[in-house]
Amino acid sequence: MSEQKEEMLRRSGNTLTELAQLVAMRGELKEAERGYDGHRQTLSVELAALKYVLIDEPIPGVPLIPSEALPLARSMVLQGGQWFLPDRVMAEFSGEPASEVNRRAEERNALALEKMDRSQVIDFACHLKNRDARGNPTRIYSRETALALLELTSNFTRDWTKQKGIDALNQAFDWVEAHADTNPGREIRKGLEKALADSKSGLTIH
Repeated sequence: MSEQKEEMLRRSGNTLTELAQLVAMRGELKEAERGYDGHRQTLSVELAALKYVLIDEPIPGVPLIPSEALPLARSMVLQGGQWFLPDRVMAEFSGEPASEVNRRAEERNALALEKMDRSQVIDFACHLKNRDARGNPTRIYSRETALALLELTSNFTRDWTKQKGIDALNQAFDWVEAHADTNPGREIRKGLEKALADSKSGLTIH
């Protein structure tokens, strides 16, 4: 056999080997695609179910998540049946560190702030911590304390003014208080409290 034929055979053999490897790789790719499609389908079903019970038709007791058009409301936490705004969000109005905002609220203006209890709080964002990087407890602001601090604040970031902040806070608190809490017990209590207030109002009028 001539050297030329041997070289042709060698090249043909190499080509067949490479083709066999490509066929094997194609089979592995197809298998990977089938696995990915199956995983994606399963994940899509799980996400759809999660969206249904959290957003479309919330299970009683699961808080209704505000829309992205209400960023302040989405930052709120529920503790002890009451809605609060975390200190890190209050800090966004003035651009100060949260610790400085808390100090200004408590020490300079004698506002009573709550400490966040991670074992009791319901947090839309699910990433709040009990303490900041320096070990200071996370403070949370009720509607009253948040509005009081904004009234006492003079320096705001470029995105905020005093009135714009007040309006945004009231809108956020109004929404979560009216829609977010789906706990059946608290819903019944709110209904009874409203009925009692209405009855007292009626007695006063007459």
